[in-house]
Amino acid sequence: MRVRALSLIAVGLAFVALDFRIVALDLLLDPVGWLLVGAGAWKLGLVAPAALAAVAALASIPDVLAPYHYEDSSPFAQRWFPAVYALTDTAPGMVYEDRLEFDRLQGTRLIVAVLAVVAGGLALWSLLGTLRDRARAVHDGESAARLALLRWLVVLLWTAPYVCLAVAQGLGDDGFDPVWNGGFEALALVGMAVVAGVVWVLAINSNRQWTATDEERVGPWAEMIVRGS
Repeated sequence: MRVRALSLIAVGLAFVALDFRIVALDLLLDPVGWLLVGAGAWKLGLVAPAALAAVAALASIPDVLAPYHYEDSSPFAQRWFPAVYALTDTAPGMVYEDRLEFDRLQGTRLIVAVLAVVAGGLALWSLLGTLRDRARAVHDGESAARLALLRWLVVLLWTAPYVCLAVAQGLGDDGFDPVWNGGFEALALVGMAVVAGVVWVLAINSNRQWTATDEERVGPWAEMIVRGS
């Protein structure tokens, strides 16, 4: 079965954007997602995005198993900050709920987390820019405009907010909150929406003429790709 380059990238970005954790373990592995993005870029002959995606894959390995601890819960915490709870015995015949909290990032772990996001953002910046130019070359102005818009949105609404918040909180005593609790959660959702937009645009354009690899341009299916553009 043939898998198109943009389909690989779209699936990879879905892995990166979504967190599905069992306690601390993320089942949608970010390193796998970035490797899929890199594989798709490599199929398109784009060395720089593929290399940057590989860097992001390596830097995102620590995030697969997030450090955490349990804190005493309170009625206020249970009401306004629902999370994962574990039952703990405190005394014979007495049980109370502890709230799972992810540790704030500091030092090397914070630097590596920021590196993963920066490398990934640069990979998408380069990738979307090249795809935009290819779409323009075959006079697909609508797709080119979408790619150009998404290129800036990825930087401004996904990469930049993460880096700025990580640096600002990392300079403090408590460290960076990787869950973005409180008012920052809405900003994180905006970034996820941008990545979802990239996934959608790549998925619906996976068979366009400007997405063809070198192998597809000389293969028997090249004419079908042109017709689909």
